[in-house]
Amino acid sequence: MRSRKCVGKQENDWCFVGDKGALKQGSLEEKLWIKENDTMREGRLGYNCENDRYGLLSMDLWIDTGFHCGEYMEVLVDDQWVQTRMEMNLAREWYLVGTPYCGDLEYIRARISD
Repeated sequence: MRSRKCVGKQENDWCFVGDKGALKQGSLEEKLWIKENDTMREGRLGYNCENDRYGLLSMDLWIDTGFHCGEYMEVLVDDQWVQTRMEMNLAREWYLVGTPYCGDLEYIRARISD
């Protein structure tokens, strides 16, 4: 289940994308409970030349073929998992918000919720 901040909602409200793609609104506490009880798929970031995006690889198989701007994930920074999102700067370089990673993001360990 993936979550994102709801536009125009209260500060602690989140939208959840369920199994069938339906948006569900919930509180931040519900988001944290789902995160704690959700399984994570782990791999490494790799560039997908088919869609010009970074995706998540396990071995040589795509777990996620390409992330969009603002899509949340966790990456390993100094042996700690840090929640981040992928964005593109004015120089058209991909970067991970709140981390030192910018430009070439190949082989960075990452995980996403299942």
